Amino acid sequence: MLHGHSPRLLSYDGIDIEAELSGTLAIIRNRDVPGVVGRIGTILGEHQLNIGNFALGRKSSTKPGVTEGSALAVVQLDVPAESQAALGSAIEELRNVEAITSVRTVELGKL
Repeated sequence: MLHGHSPRLLSYDGIDIEAELSGTLAIIRNRDVPGVVGRIGTILGEHQLNIGNFALGRKSSTKPGVTEGSALAVVQLDVPAESQAALGSAIEELRNVEAITSVRTVELGKL
């Protein structure tokens, strides 16, 4: 879908989300538990990576008696060429957070 001149992601793996599709994106899957969004922001900040946009979606568990679901964050990052090493280090650190189940980066540039 387009919003103005910007394509948007509206759904990912069954989770509703709205995120601009441009630049450097970190796509983060996690268990829907407290503190994950804060850890993501802290880790990126410690690596001097600026968040341009942060979109979050979540899906509750359909299993009886299970309150924890899954969540998805699409984080648009400002990553100058000299910060590529910092991005790699931050992604590795995010992958070590217990509640985070996967992290991938996508480089889309300007669409």
